[in-house]
Amino acid sequence: MDFSPDDLTMQIAEALERYKKTFYESLATICNNVRIAAIATSLANAEGEHLSALRRMREVQPPLNRCRQCTEEELYIAAKESVWHIVFPDTSKVRTALSSSEIRKALDLAIAMETQSAAFYTGLAGITGPNAAVLSRLAKEKNEHLSILTEQRKWFSCKLYHVFRKR
Repeated sequence: MDFSPDDLTMQIAEALERYKKTFYESLATICNNVRIAAIATSLANAEGEHLSALRRMREVQPPLNRCRQCTEEELYIAAKESVWHIVFPDTSKVRTALSSSEIRKALDLAIAMETQSAAFYTGLAGITGPNAAVLSRLAKEKNEHLSILTEQRKWFSCKLYHVFRKR
């Protein structure tokens, strides 16, 4: 591919945020657990804010640093081949997690996506320049998302343990 590495990285970041925003919006819509639906809505909103920040960062880049907009397929391939080896979960995994009555499957997938995302932004946070503060903030927020999801996953595991223990 003939792309500027910085611009391609920003496009991958945008794709990551778009993907997770859609996932969390879908989870909030179909989830019958009020607690998880509220968390998913909050996370979808945060991903939308991250997406806006990344778009603004990209828009202010000098034209010579920008390249054409990649297709989703090109972005997924580039993400997988990047130093972070980002793999977007395939559609069947997402459908299974979202259609499952087990909230744990959706939480597991969300944790996997946020873990990948946190590593990606932590790697980018070392970049200096005008966007360094934004990238550092994104890395911090991804770790916060990961903590929230991990805590919910533990809560559901404990809840299930007590349900089966009573039987």
